[in-house]
Amino acid sequence: ATKIQGAALRDHAFTIVKACKSGTLDDVKKNWPEVKTAIAGACKDEHKPEHEWNKLISMHDMMEEVNGRNSKLRRLLKRNKGTLEEQQHAATVAILAVAMAVDTHEVKDKTKIPEWEKMSFDYQKAMSELSLAIKAQDKTKMEAAFNAGNKACDLCHEVFREEE
Repeated sequence: ATKIQGAALRDHAFTIVKACKSGTLDDVKKNWPEVKTAIAGACKDEHKPEHEWNKLISMHDMMEEVNGRNSKLRRLLKRNKGTLEEQQHAATVAILAVAMAVDTHEVKDKTKIPEWEKMSFDYQKAMSELSLAIKAQDKTKMEAAFNAGNKACDLCHEVFREEE
């Protein structure tokens, strides 16, 4: 349901990164309205994606990345607070979940694509909530979000690994 223009957002983000490296704060600020326009889905100029989502990373490599980061996130359940690194792991996994949702080549029964998408977005939501809970240092919300994410992950594996 998002209206974000991904290719435009990418292009404007790269412009800001370049300005951060070689420009001033004013150079960064003058590019910010373009980012907001891309997020709102209101860009008038044309931006084409360099690659389709499912060509950026293979599902296997994506799952390996998620597993590695998830094992690092598991440690936060033993403590009362999370670290900035763990917050970044959760945010990265949330972004990967968006790519998972649109890479449906693993779904053998195409009538199950909506189910695949729902599970991916449930996982994305949980990992986003985990990132926010870590930032807020709310252990109760961290545990709830981590567990919700793993539940979505386990359910997806249960449903879609049976198809193989």
